[in-house]
Amino acid sequence: MAATTFDSIGLVGYAVGTLRLDGAQIRWAPRNAEDSAPRDVDLDQVLRVTWSPVGRRCHVKLFLKEAAPLRFEGFRKADIESIKSFLTAQGIAMDQEEVETGGGNYGALNFDDAGVLNFTKEGKQMFEINLSNVSQCVTPGNKQDELEVQFIDADSSTKDDQLLYSMRLWIPGQQASEYQSSVLQKTNISSHTGDVLIEFDRDQATFVAPKNRYNIELYDSFLRMHGNMYDYKIRYSDISRFYMLQKPTSSGPVEIYSFVICLDKPIRQGQQKYPYLVWQTNNEEEEITINLSEEAIEERFPGSGLAPSMTGPLHRLIGKIFKSFTRKTVFAGSRRFRSADEFQCVSCALGPRNGFLYPNDKSFVFLHQPTMVIEYTDVEYVEFEKTKGARNFDLVVQQKSTGKKHKFGAIEKKEFGAISEFLKTKDAFFHIRNLEQSEEPEEEQDDESDEEDEDFEEGDEASDSDSAEEDDENDEVEMVEEDGAELAAEVQPSKAPKTAKAAVAGTKKRKLAAAEESPKKAKKDANAPKAARSAYQLWSNSIRAEIKERDPTLSMGDVSKELGTRWKALGLDEKAPWQAKAKEDKARYNDEMASYEPPEGTGKPAKKRRPKDPNAPKKPLTAYFLFLAKERGRVKEQNPDASFAEIGKLCGQKWKEMTLEEKAPFEAENRDAVAKYKEQLAAYNATGSVPTEEGDAAEEDTAVKAEETSVEHQEDEKDVEPKEQREEDVKPKLETMDVEGAEDGGP
Repeated sequence: MAATTFDSIGLVGYAVGTLRLDGAQIRWAPRNAEDSAPRDVDLDQVLRVTWSPVGRRCHVKLFLKEAAPLRFEGFRKADIESIKSFLTAQGIAMDQEEVETGGGNYGALNFDDAGVLNFTKEGKQMFEINLSNVSQCVTPGNKQDELEVQFIDADSSTKDDQLLYSMRLWIPGQQASEYQSSVLQKTNISSHTGDVLIEFDRDQATFVAPKNRYNIELYDSFLRMHGNMYDYKIRYSDISRFYMLQKPTSSGPVEIYSFVICLDKPIRQGQQKYPYLVWQTNNEEEEITINLSEEAIEERFPGSGLAPSMTGPLHRLIGKIFKSFTRKTVFAGSRRFRSADEFQCVSCALGPRNGFLYPNDKSFVFLHQPTMVIEYTDVEYVEFEKTKGARNFDLVVQQKSTGKKHKFGAIEKKEFGAISEFLKTKDAFFHIRNLEQSEEPEEEQDDESDEEDEDFEEGDEASDSDSAEEDDENDEVEMVEEDGAELAAEVQPSKAPKTAKAAVAGTKKRKLAAAEESPKKAKKDANAPKAARSAYQLWSNSIRAEIKERDPTLSMGDVSKELGTRWKALGLDEKAPWQAKAKEDKARYNDEMASYEPPEGTGKPAKKRRPKDPNAPKKPLTAYFLFLAKERGRVKEQNPDASFAEIGKLCGQKWKEMTLEEKAPFEAENRDAVAKYKEQLAAYNATGSVPTEEGDAAEEDTAVKAEETSVEHQEDEKDVEPKEQREEDVKPKLETMDVEGAEDGGP
């Protein structure tokens, strides 16, 4: 029998495509492969088939033995006879299904064996609900005569699609809870899979988004949240990262923290989506029990420092447990930012809601209505809006992906200096507008080495704790084994808020001290040779006037964007003349500089460096650098033409792909080095000197030289094109240097 094909047939809940009756199969394929996967049904899996007229077209419904029913729509009435003949030849009956087309508000609910909830009126079907699409079933406000059914969001839906998110049914006779139990049982929303490994009770798990108290149960691959009304099952694979942020209002011995869980797939309550869950916790001592033996914990979570029974501050235990179970990074607030009152955030308003803005190292985080996380790589520009004489100012953040502007308003004037100075260090990610009123930085900071260490940091316990003392290298909330549940890059405890006079006095003292210590800005010699210009600068100067003349309304930033876009579109032949001119200009600059001697007082002041004590013990290498020292030579042999930076990227990528077992030897070697370093540090603090082994010193020197060479190599490759061009150079470097979850860029 020849195959019969029907076009423009929709599989309800998926897409529109083509259906074929082919031998012993019914085959359906979408028009666009991106819309849905094809579906093939073997006829021996079909129990029965029904059809029903709906307007000018007809529906055909297949009832299957081991799967939910499939409904196809878009058939003409003439097609029904062809389908019926095909199925009859295969021994399958096809009956007409009576449908109630007159509408109505009342009917009967019943479940069938295929996992479908049917709503019928006088024996005729009005609609059906496939229980596999149900995400929640609750009785709103504990009403015993109402049932609310919520549905799973479609991943492929667009803004123009009309989707059914929830439905509320009135069930007389106080029977809503019975139907709710049936739905929950058939959908497995509240069913348990496996054993509960850790449980947090409702007194420990107070959430402010969504606002409620929940029982939290942690399993091998997912967690469950049991509330008064809503239950949620969240897979660890749907969590992207965590934040542990201290609230500035903390006072006394109890400090309040917000534990933010970032979800790739938001949970829903009614019409409200929650992509970020905010768990309010504290630093009070608690005891947490893991329902596993020490051997089982070491097997499942090697090197995590977990134990069958752990005691410590609750916020540290939560961070350590979730980091170990999900293998996702937990971040604290930036140690490089301090507000005027020595907090890691500033108080502000987003629309009508007041909250706190945390400028972290690679993202803005606003808590908590609505909770918002904006990565710096998704920021086009930030703009300061400040009215002369006003007591506060606004910070506007333009987001790339959504095109939205977020205005964080009512920030106190005293915070302007701290925020502007911090954002200056992030200008590789975005533009900064209206920064004329910002003050000169108190001292120059060597951010280059900090960023280098942060990108390569593997989360080693000792290197994090040491960096907390000296370089503030990594803001990741890391756990240490020695004290059970301590965070190495610990969230710094808040200081008691200062009075207004004390804050002003402290700021003046810091400025005076900085003015005495930092060198004065050198004067510029007007007769000094003009710096060499790049090919891009020469080309842009020749075409900039043309762009401005064509559209005088363009801002300076818009003109720069247009120039950057045009330059990218040029071919190599078109860029060649400008590159030749750039070489000539560089030769001219080198010749002039050879004979130029700057007048006294006009040269660049020498940068003051903190003197290093040669007797101080050298910090141990992280697990990653131990791996790098062993692997770099081998990678160089395999890639003889690769540059220094490319070899570093290849090594970083290989480190990412290694399993925990493969990393274990390097981590063990690092732990031994950390223990030795602590002994040496204690001896040094006591006597002022400590003997060090030549091998350790040579190894450390080699690592330091490698880091310096890497920094010099990157400086040589820096382009002098505008900021739009520099972003492209900077961002890939930040991504490739990430090793197992640098902040806001974890894999």
